[in-house]
Amino acid sequence: MIAPMPNSVASRPILFVTNHLRGNDNFDEWHFELTTIVLQGEGLTAQATKCADGEAVRSMKGLHRALQVIDGDVEKLRLHQQEVAHVLRTLVDERVVLLDDLSSQVEEAKKEEAGRADSEAEAAARAEESAALVREEAMKSQGKRKNREGDDEAAGGKMLKVLTLMNDANNSELELRKFMFEKELEERQKEREVQARERVAQAKEREAQLQQLQLLQSSMTALISTLVNKL
Repeated sequence: MIAPMPNSVASRPILFVTNHLRGNDNFDEWHFELTTIVLQGEGLTAQATKCADGEAVRSMKGLHRALQVIDGDVEKLRLHQQEVAHVLRTLVDERVVLLDDLSSQVEEAKKEEAGRADSEAEAAARAEESAALVREEAMKSQGKRKNREGDDEAAGGKMLKVLTLMNDANNSELELRKFMFEKELEERQKEREVQARERVAQAKEREAQLQQLQLLQSSMTALISTLVNKL
């Protein structure tokens, strides 16, 4: 049986132990065991190094794949953010066009109403002038009729009636045109109010969509920033 190695010797280098044991009867056995231990230690060290290297390589490969996945997700998020920004710009442009169209229609309606009012005012002025001429002619005819006798008075009375009827007809036509004009204005006003309400509803709907897209864009930006900071 091999005697145990002293603690003081076991803590020294192998060369010192070998030289120390050369005079010992059990030198060959000690040398054999020491050699075996050294070889086993070297084998274990090489095996451990190989395992550590393989594990490190696998860890690096896994980390590389994870980084590739994260890069792909970040790129997808960036592309989606660009699409959201494009949709936002499109909605803003459509909203501007919608407001411009509504403003143009309002201005056009105002000009049309002003033109119609001017036309009706001119027609009323002409009708008033015609009525004044009729009255003047009637007064002249009445003055001349006083100097006539018999049939002349009857003819003057008929002429006055005709002129009076013409004046009444002109006034009736003027009132009818005025009524039709007011009715048309009322219908147009109702139609414009309906269109305005529809456009306002569309504008509100697009405003809500715009706000939702802005919130989505903010969330996407925050998510991208978080992923980039983790890289």
